Amino acid sequence: MQKIEIYYIIVQSTKKILKRISFFVKEKEEWIMKSNVYVEYQGQQTLMKDVLAAVKKEWSAAGNKIKDIDTLDMYVKPEEHTVYYVINGEDGTSGSLPL
Repeated sequence: MQKIEIYYIIVQSTKKILKRISFFVKEKEEWIMKSNVYVEYQGQQTLMKDVLAAVKKEWSAAGNKIKDIDTLDMYVKPEEHTVYYVINGEDGTSGSLPL
């Protein structure tokens, strides 16, 4: 085999692989769904991603790094206009924020 034939085979194989990859990427994009979660109570509406951002901000303000969060549990109590949170389980940090 000559070098040109080998290069041609490599290029053709690469094209086939890229076609398959692009097919799966397009298919994967269809699986991705954007969503928003709101809590509504007595005329007040709160977007939960804003609450999540506030919890992360409070965590960072305490001198911690976001990457150190393994688990985050949030408990929303709309009647108290408060979200309670626990970061990294029972041995971690807990607190609350107003909604």
